[in-house]
Amino acid sequence: MRFKVFFAKYILTVMKRFLLILAVILPMMMRAQNEMPGSAQDNDEITTYALILGINKNVLGIGNKISVQIDFGEEKNFWGNDGRDILVDENGKDIKFNSMVDALNFMGSRGWEFENAYAITMGNQHVYHWLVSKKIKVGENARGDIQQKRDKKKKKNEKNSKVYDPLYD
Repeated sequence: MRFKVFFAKYILTVMKRFLLILAVILPMMMRAQNEMPGSAQDNDEITTYALILGINKNVLGIGNKISVQIDFGEEKNFWGNDGRDILVDENGKDIKFNSMVDALNFMGSRGWEFENAYAITMGNQHVYHWLVSKKIKVGENARGDIQQKRDKKKKKNEKNSKVYDPLYD
């Protein structure tokens, strides 16, 4: 008889502890199911980044010719440069920038803000890296009205093909 009473008290103690632990952990588990910290909702804003890459084209260091490309972090072509980073106007002509500041002004007029800059020099060639950011709504295209050479190639290919690719909406 003593064993039954002892066993019943032991089971009751174990059950109390289990319920206490469950009462502490369950609300945390329910909160974790609702929303993770840092997760974005459809009406939330997120920060996107782009890199303005400027390559000094001067052979002897004379003049100020610079080639500017803008990297939005999109997938690169394995087989070579398909114009992914070269900006074009609405007619498909390459946009030429006079300097890195000219490229920054171009991006600034479209809502991008300057974040950081650094330069790498190899021999006589300078490579400038300027990081810019923009706040956009979740699901919105960060590039907006900025077109790249590959977009024009994509549109030409779309006339011959009916393949849908949501990346280029």
